[in-house]
Amino acid sequence: MKDNSKFCEVIDVLINKCIIRLEENKVDVIQPASVANFIMAEIDPEQKTPDMVHYLSSLQLRDKIRKVLAKCFNPVRSNEDVLYGKQGELFDGVLQERYPVKRGSNESQYVKRELMTDEELLHNADVLNKTGLSYVQHSDALYSYVALRNQSKKTG
Repeated sequence: MKDNSKFCEVIDVLINKCIIRLEENKVDVIQPASVANFIMAEIDPEQKTPDMVHYLSSLQLRDKIRKVLAKCFNPVRSNEDVLYGKQGELFDGVLQERYPVKRGSNESQYVKRELMTDEELLHNADVLNKTGLSYVQHSDALYSYVALRNQSKKTG
């Protein structure tokens, strides 16, 4: 069996390089499909890959790119900057630079915050709120579970 970790590293480098280049060029919208197309052209410039393999590879690559973009623009990471003293403007460290938005396709695009509509921003706020509530409920359930378990140890 082959060790594919080297391939993973190469793909990670290509993804990061492409995202950095897009950010440096101040691109307003980052589409995972566009990043995937760039990377597919880099790794198979003569397009010798069979169509089905190319298609499946592109889907897998887009999924990986979406995960990378989500991490890149994660507000939790930004909050760590605030905790460790990196000061900035009013909402630095809380708001993301880009948010996922579905425009004209089933795939999210990462759009600069200032270019989003109020509806798109409020949709993201609703999603974050629901996610946060879910985490709070989960943590409350864990606290209750531990309390009940400790109580049963004392009585049982």
